[in-house]
Amino acid sequence: MGIQIDELEVPVTSAVADEVVALQRSIDAVRDPDDPAIPAEVLIPELVVERPEQRTRTWLARDADELVGYLSGGTRIEGENEGYAEVEIEVRRDRRGEGIERALVAAALPWLADLGATTLCWWAEDDVDRLVAERMGLTFRQEERCSRMQVAEVDPAQQLEWIAAPGARAAGYRLVSWEGPCPDELLDAYVVAFTAMADAPVDEMDWVPLQGTPARARRHERWVAEVGQTIFSSLALDADGAPAGMTALCVHPARPWLGMQEDTAVVREHRGHALGRWLKAANLAQVRSAVPDLRVVQTYNAESNPWMLAINVDMGFRPHRAYSACQADLGDLRLG
Repeated sequence: MGIQIDELEVPVTSAVADEVVALQRSIDAVRDPDDPAIPAEVLIPELVVERPEQRTRTWLARDADELVGYLSGGTRIEGENEGYAEVEIEVRRDRRGEGIERALVAAALPWLADLGATTLCWWAEDDVDRLVAERMGLTFRQEERCSRMQVAEVDPAQQLEWIAAPGARAAGYRLVSWEGPCPDELLDAYVVAFTAMADAPVDEMDWVPLQGTPARARRHERWVAEVGQTIFSSLALDADGAPAGMTALCVHPARPWLGMQEDTAVVREHRGHALGRWLKAANLAQVRSAVPDLRVVQTYNAESNPWMLAINVDMGFRPHRAYSACQADLGDLRLG
């Protein structure tokens, strides 16, 4: 197999972008045959725009000048998880398991190591990926459920009931929702609510939940805008104005049919008031009003998080795909 690996040059030329998009569409046509084709203005920024606090690169795999796969990888260079590297690997469906994945990881590894990476994680999507991961020395750390909700099938009466939230309102709670960056006067409260994500299970992953800071929140908002997405958020406050919970959902205007649910968190001392349901229902109503073409909302939850899974299942989310976090120290990888 004469696989050639090259780093994706930035800015990406239109010819290379066309290649990458065509490959991704061929993969998606098998993985999610009912989905509309992914637009270039959605995919390419996801590959080249660096997330806050990390460096990112993409490598392309060609066989006889035909693009057969790519790896997009990043290393966190500051913060709680400095040295944590994560890769996304996409290989043409009829070429998986031939060694292309291993060749891509081997090409990316020196760059990741030079940035201080000490551990590598890949979210394997099925038995083929998991076997490839095992051969490379990666071991299973966490099972994650990707779920989808069909917006047309959401129960209107249920959503109105969740938004009414009589118990929470009687206790003095209120919700604030907005589109785009968080208003300055709400930023500190939003950050405190986000930090409740520290309770989310990580199982055996070598990963520490991120702590929220105003600067980190603003950097995330800038990244969302740079990749072309719009973020919709809701914040729960108690009777004294203290932060109680948050949620956020992103939509790309070039892909308005799909909403990507981001974090939802309820501060520990405010749990038991159904704030998670209120937050998710109110935020969904906001997004549906602003994006009438929204048809599907996709979310990810650890299988070890029954509390959030219960809310999502009650709301109408159904299992769509399973991912396994496979991780190893760089020195334990087998790439020869």
